[in-house]
Amino acid sequence: IETNPKHNLTVTASASGAGGYDLTDMLAEVKSGKPYPNPSYLSFILQAFNSANGWNRPLTELFKEPYASQMPNLFNGVASAGTINRALPKEPEKLFNAEFFANLKKEDGELALKKALVDNSIVTNWVPQSPTKIYQGTADAVVFYQNSKSSYDKFIAAGAKNLEFIPIQGGTHGSSIEPMLKSVIP
Repeated sequence: IETNPKHNLTVTASASGAGGYDLTDMLAEVKSGKPYPNPSYLSFILQAFNSANGWNRPLTELFKEPYASQMPNLFNGVASAGTINRALPKEPEKLFNAEFFANLKKEDGELALKKALVDNSIVTNWVPQSPTKIYQGTADAVVFYQNSKSSYDKFIAAGAKNLEFIPIQGGTHGSSIEPMLKSVIP
């Protein structure tokens, strides 16, 4: 909203919680091979970028079977994230096509995807101008605590003047919502 004045809206303040502000930083965690509790997020982003960018890669190039064949039914607009998460493996090397995952780990591999992640990371394209609070649970395994903290540091280094980082001690992706709202609403 701050970067597009055509809508005639003024941001007076904003608060965000556990956002993947730096998608390349999120990718680094995924490439590590550690289990990721929400494979629905990974699958959704990959399919969305594949479609939105017109790559039109067959799902078998991105995901292992039987998951590649299951994606259309899982992402049918009816299945919940929980249902999708239960149907997919939490380990990236079990979810992703082996060649795709190997290329993802290479510096010069999957460059179109990596560029799309940079282009869609707000830390590379924007600096908050209005008063902004970033909330993040310290035990969040979905959007990693360090992603929000390093994004905050990048915003400050890029000139953000009225920015506050608020860790929620022991908070997970779900349990941090209530403390965030109790802070934001007043």
